[in-house]
Amino acid sequence: MFITDSDLTTVLDEQQMMQVIHATLYSRKRAEDFAIEEAASYLNFQYDTPLIFGYKAFDYNNTQDFKEGEIVVNDQAIAYTCIADAVAPVTLTDTNFFEEKDGRNPIIVMIIVDLLAYHLFSKIADNMIPKHTTERYEQAIKKLKDIRTQKMNPMLPLKQVNTEDTNSPSQTITILSNPKRTNFY
Repeated sequence: MFITDSDLTTVLDEQQMMQVIHATLYSRKRAEDFAIEEAASYLNFQYDTPLIFGYKAFDYNNTQDFKEGEIVVNDQAIAYTCIADAVAPVTLTDTNFFEEKDGRNPIIVMIIVDLLAYHLFSKIADNMIPKHTTERYEQAIKKLKDIRTQKMNPMLPLKQVNTEDTNSPSQTITILSNPKRTNFY
């Protein structure tokens, strides 16, 4: 997953977390997929969304093995990147396997957390969704629109254009016009 439960605790308190996280892992993953796809629909025109959302993030569990490149978040919401395959049990402070670094863009994480919190709450009654969750959802959508129109410019990887493909739609120009009018008087 791209977002961990520790990431969600930045916007939801314990009671709210219990209210929405009691869902199965499948429904939580599904809600996260909705949030990522919603964000990607705003960003995919000019940004490399598979690269932006390609990180795998996990909550720390000392019984779990981690692969190189995965992001692990501890209870204090500090992210570590696995720099070499780590076999359990391993601690996050072991510099042979982890470095304190999060490859995910913090603005994108914040936006996805806000979208995810809203989607998790959306399965309950509308009047039960906390007001701040709805407001943060609306702000997240506004930020995505601002990023798309370049009013806001986070450090995101740009989509690479393939210049070798001469038949790509980005290199062809289609000119359309109305049919010629012939007037008879």
